[in-house]
Amino acid sequence: RALIEERIKINPWRAVQLPKIKAPATKHYIPEEADRILLALKDHVNAQLAFQLACYCGLIPGEISGLKWEDGEGDVFQIKRSFVRGVLDVPKTAARIAPVVVPPQVRMYLEAWWEKCGRPTEGWIFPNRMNTQPMYMNNLAVLVVKPALKAAKLKWYGWYACRRSCATWIIENTKGNAALAQAQLRHKSMATTLNV
Repeated sequence: RALIEERIKINPWRAVQLPKIKAPATKHYIPEEADRILLALKDHVNAQLAFQLACYCGLIPGEISGLKWEDGEGDVFQIKRSFVRGVLDVPKTAARIAPVVVPPQVRMYLEAWWEKCGRPTEGWIFPNRMNTQPMYMNNLAVLVVKPALKAAKLKWYGWYACRRSCATWIIENTKGNAALAQAQLRHKSMATTLNV
């Protein structure tokens, strides 16, 4: 505006050199890392299952917390709710309210956890200690996952890294079929899937 109004002769911002900032790498796990993490969590079937649900089903932490036993049927979980910051609500977009495929490697951990919980037919899959509401996945990460991985000298990139891994693995294993990854992660737009 000062230049247009001829209050100054040159725009001083043209001389400003912006520092080159390297964008942070989007973290995800390679399959071998995921296998090592599962091994490090061998004494915690619930943490193994949560990790698998994030990595192979593409669920976000709130969706994992919001799962109930009655949401599963066969090889599919119907995502109906999310538990975020103490609030139980529907997932953040309408596209996220959808079924997700539960692959065999996840089913194995799901069945092991179901057995350990006494074969329930209803209720939270991951209840809090008082069994009154869902467990926060960040609590599971802090109390169980991070200490186990630290002891095994493995890195924890977080639950969303697992979701990114899911998209990456689907695309890599289907020779670039991003539509399958989009469906599993329940993204409204293909651009979101490809940017992840």
